Amino acid sequence: MLSIKSIIKSVFAVAGFVTSFGAMAASATLAINKPLLTSNGITVSALGNAVINSAGDQISMVINAASSQLPTLADFDNNDGFVAQAGSGFTAYSLSFSNLQFNNQGTLTGALQGTGALSNFSFQGEQLVAESLSDTPAGLLATSFTLSPSLQNYLTSNNAPSSVLTILDSFILSSTTPGLVTAAIPEPSSYALMSLGMLCTLLVVRKRRLGNTNFGT
Repeated sequence: MLSIKSIIKSVFAVAGFVTSFGAMAASATLAINKPLLTSNGITVSALGNAVINSAGDQISMVINAASSQLPTLADFDNNDGFVAQAGSGFTAYSLSFSNLQFNNQGTLTGALQGTGALSNFSFQGEQLVAESLSDTPAGLLATSFTLSPSLQNYLTSNNAPSSVLTILDSFILSSTTPGLVTAAIPEPSSYALMSLGMLCTLLVVRKRRLGNTNFGT
């Protein structure tokens, strides 16, 4: 027969496993519209520890488990992201996207910084918004990204070329983010608290039963 001490140890062991499993490093992926970028003479490269696949149509970024608030918010290292470059000479420009976060409402936020012909662009806030969300075994799938109203207003007020607006509005096709779900589920720490609560309830019931048995004898 299991002792109370061994039961408590088992509960904490399970809670610890669940917590560590939830904190395991995972990578979010962004599928980019390479034909659109290529036809407009735009190249995309990775920033920080982000990785672009050999086909050049997918960007992977490791989720920072320590600063994320899964299952509602995925955070990435501040230096990770990507940069889009185009033009030559006086018309050359680049736009870098970093300090990124993605939530389970489909909103990508972060810092956007321009150089060259777009050196006056410096924006922090909501960048893109997904119009469609679905939960998959691989994580939250977000599709149909468009410019956020705040970024669109910023670019328009700063006389961004219409080509830049068009490209930013459709260059990300989809994203898959492990750990995010459209409906919130209990966090690992919540499982531990629920397990302890159930254990305490069982102990109280057991104690009452033993008391009733002793009283009857």
